[in-house]
Formats: sequence, C-alpha cells, structure tokens
Amino acid sequence: MIREAGEMKLSFRVAGPVPRVYVREGEYVKQGQVIAEMDPRDYELQKAAVEAQVEQLRSEYGRIEELWKRSSVAENDYEKMKAGVEMAESKLRNASDQLQDTRLLAPFSGYIARVHIREGDVVNYGTPLQVSSISAA
Repeated sequence: MIREAGEMKLSFRVAGPVPRVYVREGEYVKQGQVIAEMDPRDYELQKAAVEAQVEQLRSEYGRIEELWKRSSVAENDYEKMKAGVEMAESKLRNASDQLQDTRLLAPFSGYIARVHIREGDVVNYGTPLQVSSISAA
C-alpha cells in the first residue's frame, strides 16, 4: 500500500520572470533539487548596490569611530553612523536572501503534484507549485 504522507504548496518568495522550470507533474524530485529558477539579474544588481553602500558606510564609520574615541565627534553623530551601518548590513542580508530566493528548491523528496508555473511566466511571490511526499506503508 502506498499513500501520500503530505503535500506542500511551494512558491517563490520574490517576484519576476521565470525562464526555467525543471519539473513536470508526476515527476519525482529529491530534496534540495532545483525545481524552477527566476531571472536573477534584478536581484544581483540590487545586492551589488547594497554591497557598495555597506562598504562606503563601514569606511565612514571607521573614521567616525576613531574621532569618537578621541572625543572629536559628538556621541549622537557616532550613534547615527553606527545605526546606519547596521541598517545597511540588514539590507544586504535581505538582498542576499532575495537573490537566493530566485531558485525554488524541493524541501523534501517526493512527486510533483501540480505545476502552476510555465517557462516565460512572470510570477508574483506566492504563485503556487505543489509537491507531494509519497511513502510506502
């Protein structure tokens, strides 16, 4: 006897064009296998821009920190710069996550139940693709 152990609706966590869908309904996938890929160009550019911003702010923060240690800059200015670096680093983590989210991976091994995405589609985050986990009993 074989029965379905569970079903999961998968979707991209970002929006954009999907040039590649690697699976079809009924196909078996292994955990971690790439199911579909979104065009990453916009997310690569976004990450590069934030990386440049972080690099610049870290450099400025180093100078402000040195001046603050010498009591040559107000503590408020130092704290603002420190917060600015932390916010930029947070944006960088988010940009990195978004870039990584342009690849849809199988969370477990199983069969593709339904595919609602076709190559060439432009999808919003949340457009579902269902994977069923099948187990022998």
